[in-house]
Amino acid sequence: VNLCMRHQHPLVELWSVDYQPDRYDTGSRLSEISAMILNGDLDRPQIEPQAYDNWLDRRLEDGTDETWLANQSLYAATTFCELLGTAMLRPEISSNVFDKDLIGKARAVGFNVARQGEGAIRSALDEIANSADGARDEPSGAFGQLFIQLSRAYRDEEDFAPFRDILRNCILDIWPIAKGFDVLGQSLPERSLHSVSTASTEFGIGKKLLTQFLVHAGVLAEDDPRPDARKTFDAQKNVLLLAEISNLVGPIEMRKEMGATHNQFQSLAEDQIIVPMIDIPTIQSPWRRADGTALVAELTAFAIAVPVGDKKWEPIQRAKNRSGIRVGAIIH
Repeated sequence: VNLCMRHQHPLVELWSVDYQPDRYDTGSRLSEISAMILNGDLDRPQIEPQAYDNWLDRRLEDGTDETWLANQSLYAATTFCELLGTAMLRPEISSNVFDKDLIGKARAVGFNVARQGEGAIRSALDEIANSADGARDEPSGAFGQLFIQLSRAYRDEEDFAPFRDILRNCILDIWPIAKGFDVLGQSLPERSLHSVSTASTEFGIGKKLLTQFLVHAGVLAEDDPRPDARKTFDAQKNVLLLAEISNLVGPIEMRKEMGATHNQFQSLAEDQIIVPMIDIPTIQSPWRRADGTALVAELTAFAIAVPVGDKKWEPIQRAKNRSGIRVGAIIH
């Protein structure tokens, strides 16, 4: 509650005493501040009730509630309004953490969103998350007390489950959370998102190299301005792509896999009988082992055994050198 609806006067703190018996000794405490009360030292300018104040007053009076919050417990609803509003006003709140007026403002701002339902709440959360786009901005940093309280104090309270679910879904749609990680009381069964940073660590691929492959494959936009930790993509759809990238080899290892000489491999590559996964000159390991071994297996399947000294037969590379016909044409 922010103010007295009858007098439109904001609530003020009368005293603060640590020792509980003294704190609740109302007679003694009132006698200490009686002069301040009579002199009007505690008086504040009247405040016009906002939508939050009117909603709360009606809800307390007779349970009337025409907002989405009608199906939520009053304690959870008011608490969430304050936490959401605090997250939305975080730059302003953080520098004035003890400003009671700002807390009232936070409740009002949070209520104006929460009253509209899940869609409006999710939009507000997405906006908060997108504004915290630094490489080290994790959910706790982006949402502050909203995340901290829902993951600690209200982690297991059933009344807060709808609010935890909305925030959890937002987090899982934006941050690359690892499998088994606890998010607001629920363990993630499998990773749904990777970032360039998490995929680089998990698959042992350099971030710059990985980014080139992901852009080439259309997974990421070339002009994506986000830091590597926030450049996210579908982990399940791209798991085979990541595994493939991590197993790519350079030309020397590719030749060894195929049992090919330098000239043989060069001829096959020039005629695009085997092609790199990505054709960027600066990438030193663009070749799939499987492409090379599959070609050898395909050619071997059609081969017949001939005596070593049979002059009627010659290797493909020698036929190319003798006739001038390209290796690609001979193989076709």
